[in-house]
Amino acid sequence: MTIELAFISCIVITLTIVGLVLGNFQNIWFVIKRTKNHILEKQKLKKLNRLAYPKDLRTDDEINLYIKKNYRSFPNAQEWGSLLVNMIREMTIAGWNTEIPIYVKYKYGTYQTHLILDNQELRYHLYKIAHKYEEIYETKDL
Repeated sequence: MTIELAFISCIVITLTIVGLVLGNFQNIWFVIKRTKNHILEKQKLKKLNRLAYPKDLRTDDEINLYIKKNYRSFPNAQEWGSLLVNMIREMTIAGWNTEIPIYVKYKYGTYQTHLILDNQELRYHLYKIAHKYEEIYETKDL
């Protein structure tokens, strides 16, 4: 039993007793459930961060792991579906690797991709690929 779960157990027991005395039992269980879910989500992220991915992503599993570990740099993966995986696969073929950071942000009603690298030719090819997938995403809802 981890320290976090032991801490949750103490909180559950204390709040249950207080809730029974004060009659706020349902509200207290809502707070307990929300706190437990938050801690479990943090534990999943810790486990995920321990997994390593290679410099050159070759399989869909490696690409999905990269997306999950760098979820703050990418748009909502469920929104993009397989477009994000296909974009990264195509960028990998063009010469991208995990040492080159990718940042995607939503600005002015569209997604914008930013890459940080010195090689101008590679940057041109990667931006061309990224813009292609941004256009596909924007026109798929129409």
